[in-house]
Amino acid sequence: MKKAERPQANSRLKRQIQELIASRGGGHNEESVANIIENALKLLKDVEDSGDVSVIQTALRELRYAFKLFAPYAHVRKVAMFGSARTQPARQEYQQAFEFGRKVAAAGFMVITGAGPGIMQAGHEGAGPEMSFGASIRLPWEQSANPVIREDKKLVTFK
Repeated sequence: MKKAERPQANSRLKRQIQELIASRGGGHNEESVANIIENALKLLKDVEDSGDVSVIQTALRELRYAFKLFAPYAHVRKVAMFGSARTQPARQEYQQAFEFGRKVAAAGFMVITGAGPGIMQAGHEGAGPEMSFGASIRLPWEQSANPVIREDKKLVTFK
């Protein structure tokens, strides 16, 4: 008997979620958003610790913001640069990263880094702020974003 009730309850929930989405005016990817809502409701039973739910909520909020931030630049190809945050400007590697960033931007690509100093800053310096993205992770023992991207709207900081 329980299994017969479940599909009915499931269809009722799906209908309620669709009504909720409609009440917000609808939008993009309604089926996927409905699935996210349904999975979020499962947290009520599946995850007891409020800290764990807070991590999920923060991740979803930060990812939504990042996608919104990237959307205007979706048509522009990007190159991710990885490298040491501790490479000093006088080092050959720093100069090579600067030159690589410059060439990449000249070829029409944007440079995306972790927004730190060293190789990441060199890439942003070479590409220039208009062709740079920063995706940093807030770490209490690390430095902040490099000066090229620090005040730019194309910097997203994740917890």
